[in-house]
Amino acid sequence: MRDMWASAEAQELDRVSPEHHEKFCLPYERQLLEPFALTGYGCCDDLTGKMDLVSKIPGIRRVSICPFADVEHAAQVLGGDYIFSWKPKPMHLVGDFDEGMIRGYITDCVRVARERDCVLEMILKDSHTCQFQTHRFDAWTRIAREVMEQSCGAPPGLG
Repeated sequence: MRDMWASAEAQELDRVSPEHHEKFCLPYERQLLEPFALTGYGCCDDLTGKMDLVSKIPGIRRVSICPFADVEHAAQVLGGDYIFSWKPKPMHLVGDFDEGMIRGYITDCVRVARERDCVLEMILKDSHTCQFQTHRFDAWTRIAREVMEQSCGAPPGLG
């Protein structure tokens, strides 16, 4: 198992204090994750106040940054040592689809990640509806790619 990834999360403990998270959850998760070479942690839970605890998980390489996390704090703690696995707000796909607002929102996260030398990945998930406007996914993806290209340049093979 030394060449395999594993991941854990504790969404149900989102509102639990870091101290209680450490006491009632992380010792057991660390034990389960220990045999694996690389690990990821988190999902939809806000780990803003728990970053120091998460960074002590054996083999941790990917940390989930939920839509409600403090991206500035997360970027400061994670830096370039971990994958900053950002989960943008899926609610931007419903209601008033404001491309300018979406561009600003994504640009802000990309800026913060670049300033802290983070390895950024974006995962648009939990998008249960787009109000039958499927083109919104294409537009959101186009905007994200444009922001990334403006910030980092076109990836090899694209552009």
